[in-house]
Amino acid sequence: MRQVHKWTCVLLIAGFLAPIMPVLARLDHEGGQPWPQPGSPVWQLERKPAGGTPGRGDHSDQQIMDFLPAPEGGTAQVDLSPLVAKMDSPYKKNKQVLKGGVAHIELGEGEPYAPETDATIDIWRIGEPGAAVLPVDDVPLGLHDALKRRGLRAKVRAVSAAEFPQEFREAVVNGQAPDVVACNNYGPLGSIRSDQALDSRLLATRGMLATIGSFTFLVSGSRNHKAARRLALAMTAAPRFWWTTASGSDWPGQMKSQTDRWSLEHLARQAMAAYLTNNPQQLKTLAHPEMLGRETRVGPQTYTGSTVEIRLHYCLGNSRTAFVFGTAAYWTDRFVGCTDVLSIWLKHEDRWKLLTIAQDPITRNLAVQDIPRLAESLTEGSDQMLEPATPISPRDWLTPRPAAGERFGDFTWRPSRSAGLQAEIAEFNSGNDSRLFYQPNGRVSAGQLWTNGTPWTWRIWSIGKNGQVVFSPVRHFRH
Repeated sequence: MRQVHKWTCVLLIAGFLAPIMPVLARLDHEGGQPWPQPGSPVWQLERKPAGGTPGRGDHSDQQIMDFLPAPEGGTAQVDLSPLVAKMDSPYKKNKQVLKGGVAHIELGEGEPYAPETDATIDIWRIGEPGAAVLPVDDVPLGLHDALKRRGLRAKVRAVSAAEFPQEFREAVVNGQAPDVVACNNYGPLGSIRSDQALDSRLLATRGMLATIGSFTFLVSGSRNHKAARRLALAMTAAPRFWWTTASGSDWPGQMKSQTDRWSLEHLARQAMAAYLTNNPQQLKTLAHPEMLGRETRVGPQTYTGSTVEIRLHYCLGNSRTAFVFGTAAYWTDRFVGCTDVLSIWLKHEDRWKLLTIAQDPITRNLAVQDIPRLAESLTEGSDQMLEPATPISPRDWLTPRPAAGERFGDFTWRPSRSAGLQAEIAEFNSGNDSRLFYQPNGRVSAGQLWTNGTPWTWRIWSIGKNGQVVFSPVRHFRH
């Protein structure tokens, strides 16, 4: 009887793995780490004790089957009755991943759910310095709907810029700190951020809660911080591209090689996780020799953090140049929320290597509007001579001087004159982020860059019709 049971288990495992073996080919491709990423919540199929009662997180055979990829030309018929799916995190996703002989379903589509219902998130909206009118004591409609779907409510209070610092201090001392503070002018936050004890309570956020203000922070230790944190980590709606109504196979610029696409999706997830959680060692293993800020793209030391979810929106390009755009929900010691990230990759010695990665909002707009059209225009032509652009002004380590009557000066260059030129991109790297400008016509105003008092580098990419990329000499400045 034991021998029969043994072979029954072997056949069950073999039957379970057969329809999903193609997924295994996606693991460790190009020397990357297998999915799921460390710290990522996963579904795991586990044998349920005989007579056990289904508990929270258990799923029926059909629900489990819905997660599994079917073989070509048919439907997977696997007896999963002895197995249940359990989730080690309150986050739901549906990308299929296998590791070893245990089925893991990696987090993909979906968003976190908050078990805390009927909680009220206390939000302070701070007014503009010197303004007589206070912000509205309400939240945007989209955020209101998101709260309602999760069984949450918001209590919004409008606070003047002058009164905010003292009222916030008193609220913290009295254990009545708000869950969220938001403003469109950084000024009122100055004295709070200069107080180390208070500053350590503020967690910057992007994504859903950031619709309240340009500068939005969660307040750790507040009454309903846990509910606010889960809301911050909820995935925002996917960007609307101009091809949104097309099916995935009809997307313009879609990477034609399935092997390249799988490899890039895997590498992009690694790069996003390393970039956002400040893992310099991991990022350096992915970097292209021409990557700006290889030593400064992340901070000098690692800190606590984890990506909760990574959702890729597209993987476009050809066999030489690739563009991967996605959204990540993640947290660190000083941040919690969602952000869009564009990564650009070049083939180097027959391996995809990371040229740049950025979460800058201007670069995000380029990723939505311009990159898809550029990717669609690329061909698979042979290599050709491509002339790089030539920087004109300012000289190295100088900032551009404004013309008479102008507030800002311009960075200028002579564009490439090659017949095979398809597009130019100007890259301005601040150390840990890059701002990209598409087809800037030989000049970029210094007024289009943020000021942080640190060294910057800039250069021009000349992109050929075949996806070949050459670079201008690099110049530096402090801004």
